Amino acid sequence: MSHKDVLKLLFPADLGGAFDADLDIEGAHLDTVQADADILHQEVYPDQTTLLLHAWERVCGLSPSAGEPVESRRAKVLKQLTRLGGLSVPYFVSIANDLGYGIVIEELSAFMSGWSAAADMTNAVRSMAGAFVAGSGLTSFQDVLFTWRVWVTVASLYRMSAGVGAAGDRLMYFTGSPEVEAALQDLKPAHTLLMFAYREN
Repeated sequence: MSHKDVLKLLFPADLGGAFDADLDIEGAHLDTVQADADILHQEVYPDQTTLLLHAWERVCGLSPSAGEPVESRRAKVLKQLTRLGGLSVPYFVSIANDLGYGIVIEELSAFMSGWSAAADMTNAVRSMAGAFVAGSGLTSFQDVLFTWRVWVTVASLYRMSAGVGAAGDRLMYFTGSPEVEAALQDLKPAHTLLMFAYREN
């Protein structure tokens, strides 16, 4: 039974004419509202949503890629909503794997008396050159205590070669992974520092 028929039952007599025309319009509007309500009931569930998928992504802090299919976007929303969380290295590696990236997380270490050897090139020395002060010597323990290096594997990494590259070309070029960088930066403990490095597959 349509809403027009329901509205007719509210009146004791069939008035016809303009009354029927009004019922046609009002009944059509109520039919549309009912259909929209049924759609909204489906949109409540992230595994079925289409119209409100952008709202689910906003809640989950996700940014879809251009042209990404709805099925892939739904899957990412579901993973974000059902993720239990964690602070371990395997947990963060699994996040990157879910996004389609292979990573290795390296926890940096400072030069420590009784642990490191003379002339030992520590992880900190190799990767935190920008943190050194001239004449300061070895990196302090505080500089690297909460620092991780995240190695991201990329499909292609191009290095400039003499005779091949042109003036103005970068010495190294690769396609970055802003998606995995944003995800790890968002979920990392607040007191930690992530440094991203890229290497060829």
